[in-house]
Amino acid sequence: MHGDVCTEVHDGVTYRWYAAPESRGSAWARWRSAVGFGKALMKDADRLVQEVAPHVVIAAGAHGLDFSAARHIATRANAMLVHELQRVGPLGLRTGARLPSIHPLVMASARAEREICRDADLVFSQLSKAHAHLQSKGLDLRKLHGAPTGTAPRHWMQQDVLEPLRVDVAQAIERAHSRGYTVVGYVGALGPTQAFDPLLDAAELLKQERFAFTIVGDGPEREALVQNIKARKLNTAIVLPPVPQNQVPTLLAAFDLVYLGSRLSPTDRLGAVSQELVNAMMAGCTIVQATDDQDDLVREAECGVNVALDDPRGLARALRQLSLLGRRDRVEMGSRGRAWVKLHLTYPVIAKRYLDAMMAEWEALRQQPTPSQAGSAGPGQGEQEASTPQSSEPTTTAPSSAMPGQSSGSSQGKPPPPAPSDSRAFEVSSS
Repeated sequence: MHGDVCTEVHDGVTYRWYAAPESRGSAWARWRSAVGFGKALMKDADRLVQEVAPHVVIAAGAHGLDFSAARHIATRANAMLVHELQRVGPLGLRTGARLPSIHPLVMASARAEREICRDADLVFSQLSKAHAHLQSKGLDLRKLHGAPTGTAPRHWMQQDVLEPLRVDVAQAIERAHSRGYTVVGYVGALGPTQAFDPLLDAAELLKQERFAFTIVGDGPEREALVQNIKARKLNTAIVLPPVPQNQVPTLLAAFDLVYLGSRLSPTDRLGAVSQELVNAMMAGCTIVQATDDQDDLVREAECGVNVALDDPRGLARALRQLSLLGRRDRVEMGSRGRAWVKLHLTYPVIAKRYLDAMMAEWEALRQQPTPSQAGSAGPGQGEQEASTPQSSEPTTTAPSSAMPGQSSGSSQGKPPPPAPSDSRAFEVSSS
């Protein structure tokens, strides 16, 4: 522990945790937390540059409010600056948190967004349709690379990682199966964008048929969902507390069908992929999705059926038809989703995209003359080779989870980068 900084090492990655005000609760709480985190990083910048000497600095905060600190560290270290875009901060705050445009948190996030588009050497985006928006904020689209929501294969394949289902969840599913019911399940966040009303409407239409609906998770809509089920007197539907992540593969495998609702927010319309969808596809589930998105992965991977968001009769019909399929047919349909995720959305695949983009930028920098070479020089000076940072053991530090292979872009005046085996990355992230 160094003052308000705690250092830990996990799997060879060094994490520095900075004390900051609690971020849960109001928008003001998030604002105070982001400001406190940024101040702590600014205060610690010189020590970080000296101890870590990063070649790459990655900013990955949800609303972009850590970018200023990341840029400061990158400037002091003469390092490349990367931003990992998870959501469009000001848009999400206005539409999700329903904050006015003049709210300090929204204004700060909007300013950070413009600075990211102006100053970042590379931007890796989880949003596949954000090109026009980011370009309107000043981003050179040559800096933009896709890095969608993904998953770790080992979490689904290694038995030592998985846990048996919690007793109450296992018993609820076993009880439904023992009665010959088709179990329609959902596991994940319980929020307004998950669109549970169509599912409950369909459950009412199927009340006299052999269907059970098991919803596992937590979120702001949980209590309203429970009360809605009680008001409808839906004895075939149940809401259970969330399970640990290492039980999710087992839980998804226990469902006969998986429901996913998608009431797209403005941010979602920029191409966000939900973790719930990635998980269901990786688990090989047959998916029934109620959505107003005409360009989605279920349709592309052919791993389920899409229905219109506000068509409960269509949803009930789809559930009924899929329940009549043989198990072999459902397994085949679900396997197409798993194959699609393995091909496009596992962390090794996404990490390779990072690495390829990084290497392309590094190669471009190697071709650029250094300032000393570009200027007028005396005899022999033009033959000097570009200097590179001194070699040392690779070190990666981050105050939050670091994704392998994340690295850099190019900007004028920076020295050519080191070889990949000598690279050091520092990730800055506040949640």
